[in-house]
Amino acid sequence: MTLLENNRPLLHAFRGGEEWALREVYRAYAPKVARYAKWNFEMSYVDVSETTQLTFIRAFREEARLSYDGLRPYLNFILRVAHNVAVNEMKKAWRRHETLPETADDVWLETLAPTTEDTEASAYRAERQRLLKTLTQVLDSLEIQVLQKRFIEEMTQEAAAEALGLTRQRVRTIERNIRAAAFQVLRTSGYLPDRIDLVIIAVWVDILLRGGIR
Repeated sequence: MTLLENNRPLLHAFRGGEEWALREVYRAYAPKVARYAKWNFEMSYVDVSETTQLTFIRAFREEARLSYDGLRPYLNFILRVAHNVAVNEMKKAWRRHETLPETADDVWLETLAPTTEDTEASAYRAERQRLLKTLTQVLDSLEIQVLQKRFIEEMTQEAAAEALGLTRQRVRTIERNIRAAAFQVLRTSGYLPDRIDLVIIAVWVDILLRGGIR
């Protein structure tokens, strides 16, 4: 992901706090922040959503925006913010339940983030694969091919179109259909409440689609 690093006008607008630039950065990086929170801290839907929102609230503050120089990968920057937010939220939760000593330090807390495959992580992956299987059952063969190229192999729309012998517009249309189908799968499976921010919907659709088909 080199959105800010390779686009100086966007970087300038972002550092200046222009709304269109903040929105573009949010849409580009929110799925990665959400996946990071889900995979590294095994969070629930509610916790992932809250952590994602808090991460960008902090990252979009003026001092944080101005501290980013456009030379370092922004993904590393935003994931560090996400990590700190997640750890702080874990602290608060444990303190509310009086299970975390007030003197515990962040180094100890960080060791609690899953680093090896465990039962919960395996269950999460199995559930994602179940959802993907449900999704592929409602897609036609061409839609599955586009899903593979765009979301599993992470090709650009241009590259996917060339590989499949389609126009870019056709790939874009099929991609919209895939996202709509993924949204319905998540909704009917109980993952999305009736009232939800549209960007968070996009985040969860990306978590599902970019998880891969095994």
